[in-house]
Amino acid sequence: MSGVAYPVARERGWRLTIPWESVVGIITVVSVVYLVGSPLFMLLFSSVRSTQDRLPFEATAFTLDNFTGILGSPDTYRLLGNTLTYAVGTVLVSLSLAVAFSFLIERTTIPLRSSVLAAVLAPMALPPFVAAFAWTLLANPANGTLNLLIRGALGLSGRGPLDAYTIPAMILITGTILVPGMYVMVSGTFARMDPALEEAARLSGVSWWKTLRHVTLPLLRPGIVGAAIFYFIVAMETFELPAILGIPGNTFVLSTWIYFLIHRTGSVPDYGLASGYAVLVMIAAGALIFYYGKMVRQKERFVTVTGRGYRTQLIDLGKWRYPVFAAVAAYFLVVIVLPLGVLIWKSVGPPYGDFSLAALGQVNFKMYVKAIGDKFLFEAVRNTAVISVVTATATMVLATMMAWLSVRSGFRAGSFPERVAFLAQGVPSVIAALAIMFFYVSIPLPIYATLWIIVIALVTRFIPYGSRVMYAAYLQLHRELEEASWTSGVAWLWTMRGVVLPLIWPSFFRGWLWAFIHALRDATIPLMLISAGNETVSTRLWFQWMAQGEFQYASAIAVMLMLVSAFVTYFVARQTLLEREGRD
Repeated sequence: MSGVAYPVARERGWRLTIPWESVVGIITVVSVVYLVGSPLFMLLFSSVRSTQDRLPFEATAFTLDNFTGILGSPDTYRLLGNTLTYAVGTVLVSLSLAVAFSFLIERTTIPLRSSVLAAVLAPMALPPFVAAFAWTLLANPANGTLNLLIRGALGLSGRGPLDAYTIPAMILITGTILVPGMYVMVSGTFARMDPALEEAARLSGVSWWKTLRHVTLPLLRPGIVGAAIFYFIVAMETFELPAILGIPGNTFVLSTWIYFLIHRTGSVPDYGLASGYAVLVMIAAGALIFYYGKMVRQKERFVTVTGRGYRTQLIDLGKWRYPVFAAVAAYFLVVIVLPLGVLIWKSVGPPYGDFSLAALGQVNFKMYVKAIGDKFLFEAVRNTAVISVVTATATMVLATMMAWLSVRSGFRAGSFPERVAFLAQGVPSVIAALAIMFFYVSIPLPIYATLWIIVIALVTRFIPYGSRVMYAAYLQLHRELEEASWTSGVAWLWTMRGVVLPLIWPSFFRGWLWAFIHALRDATIPLMLISAGNETVSTRLWFQWMAQGEFQYASAIAVMLMLVSAFVTYFVARQTLLEREGRD
């Protein structure tokens, strides 16, 4: 025998016969590079081509005119100002609410804490573009429901006082939509923090307010800053809300401007200029996501969990318990009940006119009957179901392979796929879809104008999240379980199937639900890649509302989409509630 010691399974030859680690590693590396690298290369290629009326791969000259035109245009700096204002404002709103809710739920005696948590997570069931549609009905300056009520109550005339088509309105609406995700990131930091430090401050006579400012928040700063950076990128890439609420008021941000450049009515698309803007946004987002990665790694230095099984004494809100709870209830009313209520009323009420006792006699369900019999909507539902299921499954299978390579395998390039996929997090959806469109139009694969190009784009967008979920799952799984199976002579594939997969299944399923619900509600990528035969519910709803103005019918579709989204969100929220109760 040689001097090298092998596990028993290796001596029996099964790992020498089929080197599964290398096979899985090669497949994963090739898949990730193909999904992420190829479209980005095509985008960079397009940005240095003269493509005002042609596609990037057609015979055009190389040039830097796209970038010089962008940097020399006053429109660029107006767009940059709008985008920064929108993104910063959105993060301030969502972060403030998320930190406040995290503090109330994790650190205080607020009544019905589980109900408060459910209210915080409820906006997950509201697709962003559906929320935007609802607020155009509520706060349209001419005839929005809230404006009519306010003007009637105060004796005002004219327009307003609320206006959904402004940047402040865009900020408030987007900020509330992002609260659930921000809360999940921030509340975990609250829950894992060592409460002994706060107790020491209180025993020294320091008030809870000073303790919060001088002890709690400084310890939470890395987690809060990391969440702020991550959601700044999310806000910067958001397309649906700025398109619905901004374009009617002639307010553009970078994401909507890129879309406008390739979907201009009465003018040829300028793919080169759109690519130039996309590359600049991608560079900025990539720098931020790189810094975010550093923040995540540095958070390990701020870990303050020391005592086992010890929880801090909750802060007694005293006389403020019920006023604070009432404020949370008011938040739920504004963020969920009002948008859902106005959409339901629009779908069953009279075509014209607002809610009134007299109008109740005209309630009907004609729009829902129409939706059930709409063969085009049925096809869109079928497409959406296929896209959502395949996207979620492909995302989590690839993410599981990536996480296994990074954490468990001896594959030399094990961490490479995860690092490449992490780059996709810094690529906004509009830009990712644009790059994928360029790539698949330029190669002879029959994928463009099919469902599969949308699936590929969504998988590319969701891989970073899925890989982080499965990475954490593998870290919690001790290697001894796999080694015991190997030394018993069990093959690698059977070890994965019989030992590893059952243990990581809860994380896999949670990630699958997340990918499914986001594929179900996403409108940006399907809109960028739409063609005859691959229409989804989101794109069907978008064009019914934006292009055809069938607000009643679109509201009925929106309500049905929200019901499906809420059903899936229930399982995500239930898992979060169970984890919360487990900590208690």
